[in-house]
Amino acid sequence: MAFTLVQNAGRYLSEDEVHAAFGELSKQPGLGDLANAEVATTGKPDDHRLEVTIPNQNVRKILLEPLAEQFKEVLEIKPRITIKERRPR
Repeated sequence: MAFTLVQNAGRYLSEDEVHAAFGELSKQPGLGDLANAEVATTGKPDDHRLEVTIPNQNVRKILLEPLAEQFKEVLEIKPRITIKERRPR
């Protein structure tokens, strides 16, 4: 699964900070795949967009809800996080 994390809450995390947060989340039961997350800046640096790719199948329960909680300081989630199907490159 891949998604773009758009930071627009006034506080911006670096690639390393986001990767470290996924590492912390990966210690929780059922979230081990998050340790393998790939984080990369996408677009212009001033856009504060990070593309995150995570190998995981039980997306909402195991990933999206804990992810939203972990990044609640920097995410504005309206409506709740949803998944847009991404076509292979």
